[in-house]
Amino acid sequence: MPATQKKFEVTAPVKKKTIRKEMHARGVAVRAYFRSEQYDKAHDEGIRLLDYIEKFEPEYNIYCVHILMTATYAMLDQMEKARKHAAEIKRLKPSFSLDRYSKQMHSKSAAYKDRLISALRQAGLE
Repeated sequence: MPATQKKFEVTAPVKKKTIRKEMHARGVAVRAYFRSEQYDKAHDEGIRLLDYIEKFEPEYNIYCVHILMTATYAMLDQMEKARKHAAEIKRLKPSFSLDRYSKQMHSKSAAYKDRLISALRQAGLE
């Protein structure tokens, strides 16, 4: 079974360091799928990441995950779900702005950055 499809069954206590590594790896996978315009795969991996966070670190609800999910849903033309994640971004980080976010993005690909910002804008973020 591929690493991205592992079940979340845990028989022993899981260390936070292990959990954070797994969350990071899943986040990288979501971003990679989005970059390569594989939005269905980005969606599936994003759902797995959100499920993983909910199961192991419910207090660790970071807005970056919702940024990727907002953009992914927008690219899949599922605007209701995109707006739901956009609202979660604003709830978690009320000061969020696309202008500030785009300046902070560390991406060598202008096409990726433009596509992501455009998708976030379509979902109603400013």
